[in-house]
Amino acid sequence: MKIVRLLITENGLEVLKAFAEENYLGNYIACNENEAYYKNIINFPDLLLQLKDDIVLFARNDISIEDEFVWEESLSDMKNKNATYYSFILDTETKLVKEFSNESGKVKMPFASLDTFDKINKIEILIDENLEEQDLEM
Repeated sequence: MKIVRLLITENGLEVLKAFAEENYLGNYIACNENEAYYKNIINFPDLLLQLKDDIVLFARNDISIEDEFVWEESLSDMKNKNATYYSFILDTETKLVKEFSNESGKVKMPFASLDTFDKINKIEILIDENLEEQDLEM
């Protein structure tokens, strides 16, 4: 199983969502805008957590190969727009990590000073704590 995590501004997330829908359509993964909306994993996070000011943590588990492709394409589009973000895709079976980041200097991302392992660990702790809270509320 592959999981994706993202730290980004709220506005950046909306821009990323638009790029992702374009990439689902442009790469023939979706046939029309309605299908692109439902395929777009950004529309259906497992967790969307407000961290500070306008920084959010997006988490989605069990992404497909197509989702991974679109994610990489969309983050490349974001980098071209000089957006600030930090993201990784983790294969939970092989433990392979693909890391993506862009520091525009406009926004300071949480955990920016940590190395990759520590960043991933801190992010996963936040996600686990918040998913546990959600389960308790249900």
